This record gives sequence, structure tokens and C-alpha cells, in this order.
Amino acid sequence: MRTSLIFMKAIARISFAATGAGPLAIALAESLPEIADGIWNTWATGRPERELKAEIEHLASAPASEIEADAKKAIEEVASGATEEAKQEVYDYLRQVPFAIRQRTRRISDPRGVTLPARLVLRRSLDLLTLLPTKPSRFHPGDRPIKGVDWELVELVGMGGFGEVWRAKHTHFEDHPHVALKFCLDPDVRHRLLAHEAKICYRVQHQATHPGIVQLQQTYLSADPPCLQYEYVDGGDLAGVINDWPPEVGIATHQKAADLILQIARVVGFAHRLSPPIIHRDLKPANVLLFREGETGELGVKIADYGIGQVMVRGDSRTATSRAHETARLTTAIRGAYSELYASPEQVRGAPPDPSDDIHAIGVVWYQMLMGDLTLGRPSGSAWKRRLSCEGMSSGMVDLLESCFEDRTARLKDATAFTINLERLVGRLWPKTTKREARPPINEKIERLYGPPRMKLPTFLRALPGRCEQ
Repeated sequence: MRTSLIFMKAIARISFAATGAGPLAIALAESLPEIADGIWNTWATGRPERELKAEIEHLASAPASEIEADAKKAIEEVASGATEEAKQEVYDYLRQVPFAIRQRTRRISDPRGVTLPARLVLRRSLDLLTLLPTKPSRFHPGDRPIKGVDWELVELVGMGGFGEVWRAKHTHFEDHPHVALKFCLDPDVRHRLLAHEAKICYRVQHQATHPGIVQLQQTYLSADPPCLQYEYVDGGDLAGVINDWPPEVGIATHQKAADLILQIARVVGFAHRLSPPIIHRDLKPANVLLFREGETGELGVKIADYGIGQVMVRGDSRTATSRAHETARLTTAIRGAYSELYASPEQVRGAPPDPSDDIHAIGVVWYQMLMGDLTLGRPSGSAWKRRLSCEGMSSGMVDLLESCFEDRTARLKDATAFTINLERLVGRLWPKTTKREARPPINEKIERLYGPPRMKLPTFLRALPGRCEQ
């Protein structure tokens, strides 16, 4: 039996049991953690983790024909007494599972997402929960949902409260670059997008032509559902980078994090300098896409979703429950896509947009990168500052990071001011060289003070000044 079929049968069996009281979409919204528990108990209990991970990787890399064949076979074997409608729902859900896995595992080291990051473990049902689709998709590969437009859907690359994002190919020109089609499926957001955001979309399309902004190529605001067409960036997102971070955090990780945050801040600063400024208001790892730059192979960033960041998505009241909200919070946080983690206090209170909202979000993203944890929001207390200092982060950078979480009146006014401050700090710690890879892995001053980077942890801690003593 193929490994993908084993997993498919477990999902199908539990999904049919969950749909006994109604549509699968409602069962997923209200009971996804219980569904994950059932799948785990059926599929994983008593099996070694390496076997489970091998099956997940096989499913992520399996061709569509194999997925469809296994989905049909799984339904045939476990769907006794199910209605045809229920069978179709579960079949569509099973076809969607590989996309959900790849959405979770896609990163710059594996843009296709067919291997599992080192940080990803499979030891409990909660780990499995983050690999399951949170709801059925409206579209499927091969669909052409924009009437009269020659785009065919290839792969689901993102899903959230706003809608679905698909990679699409041109139906007549195989060598035409693929595009990303973002469909607005939420009825309330759809109305506000049409009524209030068309002007912002137009400004982004014609004014914000920075190479670090994912280019909005076309708008289909009168389509059903409305759709925005973007350039497709094939390199994963910042969440994938964080998932690839080594467990041992130190100067090298701090340097990489500062480099990426500096690139993000430069792009956001460009938008802030427009007249009037364009404020993103939904900066998060899932909206920071990555690519390799030309022959140098250096890591570059492109920021997505400009023009719709001020649309506050609300869930469907027909299926929303506190448990459903908690499930969505957990799964989207682990994928770097939970917007509430990054929203400033003023934004949460409904204050008018301000560039400092983006500064707050940049601070949260930076903090997550340093901690290697996508579920963290803005820090509190002072222990986190001592930890970063003990890991070798300069006091200037710690202060700059902390300033992102001040009240709006005390934050830097925009991302340009933030960029100037961070550039000054980076220049002091890691001077520019003719080749980026020639930068020293650790600042000489820090090495003289704290000892060589290979020093064992207990000795390293004893060498630190009193501020790091417990």
C-alpha cells in the first residue's frame, strides 16, 4: 500500500465521522482539533516519527494523479453509507491536503515544500493540526474562475479569512511567467474591497513600483469573486526562514535577522514616503516573500498584499465559535499568518492608520526571528532583553527593537527613520565588505569581550558581565 494512501484513509475515515451532523466546512470550523486527534490516533499512534515524516514528505511530493487516485480509493474503502455529497466534500478535501503541507513547509531552501523543515516535528496531534487544511477550498487545479481570462489554476499557495491565493499559468503560452491570483471570498470584505480599496489598489499598481513590493499586475474587481493578480514569487516566505533557523541562536542568527529586517524596512520606508503614505497594516512573515537575487544568490525580499492591508477580515458569523477562533489563531500563527499578533495596540483599538503601525509589526517579526518562534507576539517584561544581550545582541539593537513596542507617540515616525537607525547599528557591528559572504561571523569587539564563538555555553555565560547573571 502506498504511504499516501495510508494517510488518506485515516483522514477520510475521520472526516466522514465528523460530517455526520452536517457539511464538512462546518465540522472543520468547529472541530478541527478533534478531527486532528482522531486522525492522529488512527494513523500515528505507536509508530516511529521517522515513518510518519516519510509519509508526509511522500504526500507532499506525490504527483496529482497519484493523489487523486488515492483519494478515490480511500473514499471507496471507508465511505460506507455516506451520501454522494459527503463523498465529494471529502474527496475535494483530500486533494487539498498536499497543498496545505507545502504551504507549511515551503521555504527558500525548498521552494516546492516537498521536504520537512528540521524544526517541524510529528509527536502529537497538535503537530499534525498545522499540516491539515483549515477549510475546504472553493477552487481546484485546472479551474479557470475568471470568466474570459486565460489563467488556469495550478496550485493553492495560500488560504485565510480573506480568501484563497493560487499560482496560475497562461492557457496558451507555456513559457509565460506564472502569476498569483488572490480571490476575495469573504462577503463583507468583498464589499469593502470594491467600495473603498479600489483607489488604493490603483495607487499601488501605478505608484508603488519598488522592486521589493510584489507587483499588483491587474485587478478584476467586477469578477465573481473579485480577484487581484500579482507577480508570482517562487521562494517561500519569511515563516519558512524562521522554521529553518538553527536551534542555537547567536551572533550569526542575529546578523541574518538584522539583514532581513533591514531589507523589509527599506521597502516599507519607500511606501511610507509616498504622498500620501501607503501603510501596509498587515505586515507578517506570510506577507514577506523571498527569492534568490540573480547570479549572486543573495536572499532578497518582496512584500505582498499592499493595498488591502486596511481591510480588517472578520470571520463568518454562521460558523464562528471561540473554539474555531482559537484553532485559526494557532494554525495561522505557526504559519506566520495570524494578523492579530502583529497589530499595534492603536490598530486593535480602531485608531486611524499611521506608519508607526508598520513599525510595531516589524518589531514583532524581528522578535520572532530572534526567538525562532512564530507564535510569539510583542514581548513584555525585561527577561527577553537580558536573553538577547547574553546572546551577543548589542544594546543599541535591543533598544531599537524595544522602541517598536512603545506607544505610538514614542515610536519612530516611519520605516525610513527605523531604516536609518538600523543601518547605523548594522554598519558598526558588521562593516560592509566587497563580498557579502566575507563578513566576519562575529564582531571582533564582542569576541574579545565574550570569548570565541565555539566556547561552551557554561563558560560563555561565566564570561558575561553582571547584567546577564541570575
